[in-house]
Amino acid sequence: MTYRDFKCEWLTDINLIDEEQWKLIFGTKHITGINFIKSIQQSNIPDVEFYYLLITENSKTVAIVPCFYFKLDLIDLLDESSLKVLFYKVRSKFPRFLKIKTFVIGSYAASCEYFVGVSSGYKNCEAVIFSLINKQLKLKAKNKNAKLILIKEIRETQIDKARNTLGKNFCFCRSFPNSFVPTFPECRPYPNALKANHQRRYRKKRNEYNKYYTWEIIRDITPYKDIFEEMYLNVLRKAKNKLEILNGSFFLNLNRNLPDNTFFIISRDGKGLIRSMALVVEEEDRLIPLYLGMTYGTDDARILYINMLFKIIELSEQMDKGIVEFGQTSYYPKIMSGAFIEWIYYGFSSYNKLILKLLQYITRMNLFKIKLLPHVYKNKIANEIIFKIEKEYKFKVCNKKII
Repeated sequence: MTYRDFKCEWLTDINLIDEEQWKLIFGTKHITGINFIKSIQQSNIPDVEFYYLLITENSKTVAIVPCFYFKLDLIDLLDESSLKVLFYKVRSKFPRFLKIKTFVIGSYAASCEYFVGVSSGYKNCEAVIFSLINKQLKLKAKNKNAKLILIKEIRETQIDKARNTLGKNFCFCRSFPNSFVPTFPECRPYPNALKANHQRRYRKKRNEYNKYYTWEIIRDITPYKDIFEEMYLNVLRKAKNKLEILNGSFFLNLNRNLPDNTFFIISRDGKGLIRSMALVVEEEDRLIPLYLGMTYGTDDARILYINMLFKIIELSEQMDKGIVEFGQTSYYPKIMSGAFIEWIYYGFSSYNKLILKLLQYITRMNLFKIKLLPHVYKNKIANEIIFKIEKEYKFKVCNKKII
């Protein structure tokens, strides 16, 4: 294994990385783009430090690995379980229990994307490059006294390569899966491709919404920044699991950095008051609703939520997109609305050999227990849709129904 003239450098400012080099490594999607990560860095999120590993050879970019450092609350990462209840009881006596300094590879804002990027022109020496990445991650984690190293959001179709390239230093486990609804021409108009009872459910919920609420789409969040931050935090407080806590500055920065590729859906009640909002990133082939905000009143919040799903699906059809990526959590209403599911993985490591052995044991346990229901599509179209999803979009559907 030859190390050639590779140079490793840690940066703390993403503006020092060339945007075109970033595109060559991570592609042209906005969700993996430099402006997405830049929006996070610009937001001055408390107690989070950002780092970027840059590997070059003769001034040519070989690899980029965006990272961040913070104190992770491992209890908040888990779904509801008897184990989580037990951990909270221990926390009541030991306030720092399972709050651990962590060095994370990936985007602080949830993206369901794997951010270990190596230039395609260096495939013949990937082993050397990943050996350097492993070494640098351990050194930086040790420098920050972060005994836990975490890789976020590795997709099912990427996990084999992650295991092969990162080697025995990392152990992997399933996390909360990603969800997505196809809006292919053969599925339109929504919800015709769903089974009859789910079409009836759609009409019922839609009629309930239309009695009291109206939609509005805006491109500039500036007048609504504080409202959206408050509503986003309302949803976050109710979440069963959480890793990141964002602020209004992030939503504003992302909107400013991607003005032509972000928009917001607003739901107003009969008095004109905003009851729900969603931030949506528009890609060439898909819509990605990133974060939802809601106010919780006396009415049924479920009507607001489920109709937000419906509205985004319908917008995807109108904009001629192929899919809507709804992301993680709240699987029941998403699957009942036509979502398919793909597994997402976390990778764990440590420079401490004892902790690494403990991680290898813990990750064999099923820490993220999710009950996945089968999809709700008509039998005659389901196989065709799944085949297209897996072939054209490289998703690995894990809630297939055996036909």
